[in-house]
Amino acid sequence: LYTLVDSICIGQFAGDTVEERKISLAGQSFASPIEMCIIVGLSLIFAQGGGPLYGRYLGRRDEKTARRVVGNTFTMDIILGIVMAIVLPLIAEWLLVLLGASEAAGTLEPAKKYIYPLMYADILYNFCYGTNNLMRGEGAALYSCSLMLISAIINMIFDFIFLKFLGLGIQGAAFATIIAYICSSSFGLYFFLSKRSAVIVRLKDMIPDWKLVLEIMNTGLSGMVIGLSNGIMTIVSNQLVLNFSPYPRDDPLTVAAIAASGSLSRMQYFLFIPINSIAHGCVALLAYCRGAKLSKRFVNALRVCLQSCPQ
Repeated sequence: LYTLVDSICIGQFAGDTVEERKISLAGQSFASPIEMCIIVGLSLIFAQGGGPLYGRYLGRRDEKTARRVVGNTFTMDIILGIVMAIVLPLIAEWLLVLLGASEAAGTLEPAKKYIYPLMYADILYNFCYGTNNLMRGEGAALYSCSLMLISAIINMIFDFIFLKFLGLGIQGAAFATIIAYICSSSFGLYFFLSKRSAVIVRLKDMIPDWKLVLEIMNTGLSGMVIGLSNGIMTIVSNQLVLNFSPYPRDDPLTVAAIAASGSLSRMQYFLFIPINSIAHGCVALLAYCRGAKLSKRFVNALRVCLQSCPQ
């Protein structure tokens, strides 16, 4: 929802003229694959790896290892956030040009204004997705849902404040996203550092256990692939427009087509909401049942998932 609202606010308020707003929206479309493939995609390898693994150890009644899964997920979130904040800004402009943004069309500068703040805030993405998936891993669905609602609502509010009332342009959408993730990450960390979670994480649980880290990464590999595939779909869509448009690549009409294509791709995420809701609930349940060796319940949950998704 927040990506769609970002697009709405950029398309309506990021500039004084229609052309400026089109260029800003196209810039977001070129920057979106970096956000989806790298920032979100890499965070999901730990987020969607830690959650099911945490639930599995809870099912085994192995609280010590469950705590270490949470702690090591947090540690890798920090390390990944630091590395990305250092490396990504060094190659961002080259990546944007490679993806189709250009100075001649005017799309490179808004793309940079949108993606650079998000690169420095990579650690917030990691903690938001990480704590959300860990909550689901222990069956705390209400808290997990609340975390994502906090993020979406705060982002929408600040989108309007920054773009419509303060006139910050496309960069305002990035700042709104960062503020939303600060709030949701704080909520997630509070959950695991308080007595609300199934385990209370201690500092010693954050000491890297590389065998456990590899297990987290192995479990979360599919989540990373899903994040990458979403970004790759946007890249392919943008390249099809650029290469098969009847107008030159830097023509305003091609830029408008890129803006429209990017907006449509973000609308398509809504089509997957029913499937994602079933899958997210099923993964947490399957992980717990596997750890607790509840084979009959495991099979029943899997059957429900497979029967429901096609519908």
